[in-house]
Amino acid sequence: MSSSPYRHVTAVLLGLLLGIAVEGCSTPRPYTGSQGGADAGIGGAPASTGGHGGSGTSTPGSGGIPADAAMPDVPSSSGGSSQDGAVGGSAVTGSGTGGSGGDSATGAHAGGAGAGMSAGSGGTSGQSGAGGSSRGTGGSSPGTGGSGGLFGSGGMVVSGGGSFGSGGATATCQNGATQCGDGGIQTCANGQWGPGKGCGTRQKCAQAGSMAKCTCTTDPVCATIGNTCAGNSAVDACMQDADGCFYAASSTACGARQTCTGSAGVAKCTCQTNTACTAAGTSCPDSKTLTTCTADADGCLVSTSSACGSTLVCERIAPGSCEDPVFEEWPVPDVHPTNYKDNSDGTVTDSGTGLMWQKVPDSATRTQGDAVTYCNGLTLAGHHDWRLPSEIELVSISDYAVPSPGPTFSPVFSGPANGYWSSTSVAGSPSSAWVVNFVYGSVTFTTGTFMGNVRCAR
Repeated sequence: MSSSPYRHVTAVLLGLLLGIAVEGCSTPRPYTGSQGGADAGIGGAPASTGGHGGSGTSTPGSGGIPADAAMPDVPSSSGGSSQDGAVGGSAVTGSGTGGSGGDSATGAHAGGAGAGMSAGSGGTSGQSGAGGSSRGTGGSSPGTGGSGGLFGSGGMVVSGGGSFGSGGATATCQNGATQCGDGGIQTCANGQWGPGKGCGTRQKCAQAGSMAKCTCTTDPVCATIGNTCAGNSAVDACMQDADGCFYAASSTACGARQTCTGSAGVAKCTCQTNTACTAAGTSCPDSKTLTTCTADADGCLVSTSSACGSTLVCERIAPGSCEDPVFEEWPVPDVHPTNYKDNSDGTVTDSGTGLMWQKVPDSATRTQGDAVTYCNGLTLAGHHDWRLPSEIELVSISDYAVPSPGPTFSPVFSGPANGYWSSTSVAGSPSSAWVVNFVYGSVTFTTGTFMGNVRCAR
C-alpha cells in the first residue's frame, strides 16, 4: 500500500520538531560530515518526504549544509548546497534513505537535522528530491513560508495561476471612425475595420478627415424637381430619390423647329421664331412673292415661298394671293377713306387694301416706261420691292369728298395735284396706259410719252 504525500510531510515535520527539542535540552555534540543517517528502526519506518522505508539499516546521506545557521559547530558535509534557502531535507529516525534536496524556491527553508543524525544529501538547485513527489507545473511565484518547497526532502511546488491568453490582432483604427472602402463605408469596431456598407444608387462615398459619408453624385442636368433644359434641344423630367439625390427620370427631345427655354423646374420646348410667318395662311412679303405658312406636328410655323407670274402681283389683302392688279381684290373703299396709318418712315399703310404707299412722291415727272423703272429701283424704309401701282390701286386712295382742284387724296399723303401714272395698259393699245388725275379724282388714258407724276406702292 503506497504512502500518501501528506503522511510523509507529517513525518518530516515531527522529525524536525523532535530535533529542535533535543537540541534545546541537551548539550550539543559535534557532528561529522561523513555520517548523516541513523540506524534504521525496526521494520523500516517510513522515510521523510521523498524517501522510502528500508529493510534494516540506513545508508548515510551525503553531507549538506547545517540545518540551522544558529549551530556553528556543525560542519558542512560534502556535496551540493541548495540555492535560495532550499536545502536537502533531513532524515528521520528509522530506516530508509535520506531524501535528496528539493528544488529551490524563494522563501523555502532547509529542513533541520534529526537528533544524532546528519542531514540528507543536498540536491542541486532546481532538482527534485529523490523519491519525492513531482514538482508542480506552472503557476505564479510562491509565497513566503513553505509555499515554494515543503520541509523535508523532495518538497512540492504548489501549482497555481492560469496560462496567459493568446495575443489578439493589432489595432488598425480608432473605434467609431469611418472610411471609404470595401464598396461603401467601413466602421471601426474593436480596433478593426468592419465590412463596407454600400451607398445609394446615385451616391458615392466621400472622406472628410476621420469620417466618411455618402454624398449624392451631381447630375449633369437636374438640380431641382421639375422640367429642366438638357441643352437647347431636350427637356429632362427631374425627380428626387429616397436618398435626396436628383436624377433625370425621362428626357424628351424638342422638335426640329423648337428649342428648350425657361428656368429649371418649368422649362419647355418652344417654337423658334419664324420671321416669315406670324400665323398660318398666306402673305405677301413683297409684291412679287407669295408666302404660305403652315404648322408642323409641334405647332411651329413652316413657311414656303413662291413667285407670282410676270403680269401678277401679290395682293396683301388677306388672304394674300397673286392677282392681276387691274382688278381689285378688296372691298370697295368709302368715298372718304380713313383707314390709313402713317408709319413715320416715309410710308403709309392702307389697312383696307393692305397696300403700303410712298408718302411723298418724287418731284420729277416721267414717262410711263421711266415711271416703271423708277419704282422698281426704289429703296424706301428698308423695302426694295416697290412697283408702279395699277389703275384700281391708285383709285383706292382717292378721296371723293375733296372738291377740285384737289388734290383729291387723303391729307396723310403729300404731293402735287396732277396726273399719276398707273401700270395698267389700255386694252387694244399697248402704247397707251391709264392715268389717275388727282385734280378732279378722275381716270383717263394717254400715250406712254406723257410726262406724269409717280407715287410707288408695294
